[in-house]
Amino acid sequence: MQISKLLRGRIDLVPLSTDTAFYTAEKEGYRNKISYLPKPIKSEPYYNTIVKKSHYPNLMGLIQKYDEIIKQMKKNGTLQSIEDKFGK
Repeated sequence: MQISKLLRGRIDLVPLSTDTAFYTAEKEGYRNKISYLPKPIKSEPYYNTIVKKSHYPNLMGLIQKYDEIIKQMKKNGTLQSIEDKFGK
């Protein structure tokens, strides 16, 4: 929603994760219409969160599989490739 406002000129600045914003912009075809600050205003580690009281079946198995896939993507260079293509 914030990017839509930005593209329509309703606002001038949107505080978003650079990686996420660029990935979305590339995917949606408006990457050449936006720019970014060369240094972040604020930077903190990002953690994926999972609701403890979730009723998702085999939640612990999902978490374990997620961790395995992330490790594999780091090891085989997939995450670096994504960052190189859509990142900073």
